[in-house]
Amino acid sequence: VDTLDLADHQKNSAKMFALTNQATIALHYKMVAKAKVILEKRETLMRTIAKSINDKDFVRNQEADIAFWRGQLHARMGDFKQAKKFAKQNSKLVKNTKSPRKMEQYHELQGLIALLSEKFGSAKEHYNKADSNDIYVKYHLALATAYAGDKKTASTLFKEVAEYNFNSVEFALVRKDAIARSSI
Repeated sequence: VDTLDLADHQKNSAKMFALTNQATIALHYKMVAKAKVILEKRETLMRTIAKSINDKDFVRNQEADIAFWRGQLHARMGDFKQAKKFAKQNSKLVKNTKSPRKMEQYHELQGLIALLSEKFGSAKEHYNKADSNDIYVKYHLALATAYAGDKKTASTLFKEVAEYNFNSVEFALVRKDAIARSSI
């Protein structure tokens, strides 16, 4: 990316996109050592971008995003206590944000923690409050719903995931499984 003839902010955007996709893949497959290295690079870049923008609200939102990703890392490691601390940190950082969607990352992270700790009812509750347009969230909601015993609703959700009509790393990670589970 650094060799491309682009403005610095465009290079940083491309790097952020790549690092986010790499982190998603590594976390999905529980490659936590690799995910940790990727997230460290991502955090450094985020803080560099935030410093250049020099806006306290932007900095706070970047730190909330860092907490969200760190929480995912700890959840995938099975360190639910630490993951919950990062969820709480994320929540505190966004509490004064005016967006009605400010708690979506918090609920996504709490959903993952509950799903991985086999508290499926709680996972469903949290995933239902996360970003309903995010295919990865919908997939995890479907898993939580299936494991909670509602096979019919889970099958419908898996079908929606399987028929998603947009390419993304998250979709590539879950499509095959969603297709297999859509006829539970």
